[in-house]
Amino acid sequence: MDITPLPLYSERLNLRRLSPRDLAEFQAYRTDPEIARLQGWSMQSDEVSLAFLKEMSQADFFVPGQWFQLGVALRGSDQLIGDIGVCVQEDEQAAEIGFSIHGAHHSKGYGTEAVGLAIGYIFGASQASRIIAYADVRNIASWRVLEKVGMHRLGTRTCEYKGEVCDEHMYELIHSPGGRCVMSTCTS
Repeated sequence: MDITPLPLYSERLNLRRLSPRDLAEFQAYRTDPEIARLQGWSMQSDEVSLAFLKEMSQADFFVPGQWFQLGVALRGSDQLIGDIGVCVQEDEQAAEIGFSIHGAHHSKGYGTEAVGLAIGYIFGASQASRIIAYADVRNIASWRVLEKVGMHRLGTRTCEYKGEVCDEHMYELIHSPGGRCVMSTCTS
């Protein structure tokens, strides 16, 4: 399924497909140890990253059980400053999101703007009526972004992540049939 009305625009950003031409900007944040330590991905060589960017430039979106990445770019220059991963669950009722923003662009509201845009895209272009996300408790900026876009913290769990025990907050946002997003108190 490829329903790609991309790019999507907000006031300062656009969400678009990743491209091989993004390699330098992609690697600029994806090889930053401070960003990588709290992400689900690991740093990769230019060769592996280029193959990934080529794959994502043509990937089908919203295939149940498969992650895809959207590029987050500055609207005027189209410079890549981050990406958002989306994975629709097998039953297609929920989607998980994760995001990374280049450190030079932190504390400017770009994460909130990009995640909000992605949430609208997911609810509008997939069958998912629920979006979930996880944020390491040490990653205060990420869980603040999730709360600013209206996601509700369900709780905190302890897990092993990249070889160390850590705690992560669990979030969700439910899309109501009337087109509104509502917070949920369920913990399923």
